[in-house]
Amino acid sequence: LVVGDERVVFSHGQFNEREMHAALLTRTDVYESVRQATGACDLKDVDAAILERNGQVSVIRKTH
Repeated sequence: LVVGDERVVFSHGQFNEREMHAALLTRTDVYESVRQATGACDLKDVDAAILERNGQVSVIRKTH
C-alpha cells in the first residue's frame, strides 16, 4: 500500500515551496513533469501540478 497524501506543488501560477520542500521536490522536477505531460516548457497553460501518493506528478491544464 502507498501511504500519505497528495501534495499540490504548483497552483494558479505559484509554486508551493513548503509542499515542495517537504516532498524533496525542486522547481526543475516540476518543469520536467510538465514537459513530459504536455510537451511544453512553460507553465502558462498549467493550472496545477500535484505530487501523487505514488511519486508521480499529475499536471492539470488550464481550461480556456
